[in-house]
Amino acid sequence: MNPSASGLDNVENPTDLSGEADRSICTDLGRPSRLYQALKGVASKSFIWCVGAATTGSRDLTEPMLDQHLAATTEQEEEAQYADQAKEDFNLQYRSDPEAAVAKLLQQVLRWESATAFAVSPAQAASILLPHLPGGSYGRQNLLVDALKRCVGPDAIIQSALALSRGPCDSDILQAAAGLLEHYASDAWPALDQLASSGRPESRYFVRQIAECEGIADCLRVAALASLAKNPDPDTRYEVADVLQSDSLHGDLTPAWQALATAPEESIRTLATERLETVVD
Repeated sequence: MNPSASGLDNVENPTDLSGEADRSICTDLGRPSRLYQALKGVASKSFIWCVGAATTGSRDLTEPMLDQHLAATTEQEEEAQYADQAKEDFNLQYRSDPEAAVAKLLQQVLRWESATAFAVSPAQAASILLPHLPGGSYGRQNLLVDALKRCVGPDAIIQSALALSRGPCDSDILQAAAGLLEHYASDAWPALDQLASSGRPESRYFVRQIAECEGIADCLRVAALASLAKNPDPDTRYEVADVLQSDSLHGDLTPAWQALATAPEESIRTLATERLETVVD
């Protein structure tokens, strides 16, 4: 179809669905059809030529696309509802039979890994399991840790903990997540390193895990601590100062101390300056 035949030849940017181009299309083509109005809120840039066709009568091109979008939206809503129901079922069953509840959840994650509809993703599993970790008995904690290690990666654990920390008892969940990452050893490093450079205040709960991450070279851990030393959160900076004075790190700590030497807190600056002078001497 020739674009000029549909009135699009005068549109400077035919892929713009908002603004002057959009108003020009409506003016040139007359009153928009109901289909055009329905598509306007959800159409991608690639739909624009189909919209032009739809307003001139070629409805067969656009209706399948709209149907696909609505079907995908419905499926996402159903999957979210399934995850919410899985969480509710787990919380109820976990009280009386934790082993059966965990086993059922792991089966739901396996269905997700096999691309089966109506399953629980690893991230959703983490958000279900993590709240039960703080304050649990040793037996239940071991059960949960084993389940999380089997189906959830370090990045999903951190992201779920950060999302859950917006609610009550947030520090408990963050501390539990930090302790959990110790079981992943060096596999947790990419996620920890990314968190160290994120500038998030919740990083304070992961400082020791970053400093003591097993199997990671001292220079990499010191570099991550230097990033944490620049974190806007003062508690994070205090944690970095404490861990630098421990015996968990060896090698050259100068980059981290140099970062702390510019901290807003006088006590931290003084400590860092003293340590740097010792290195020079």
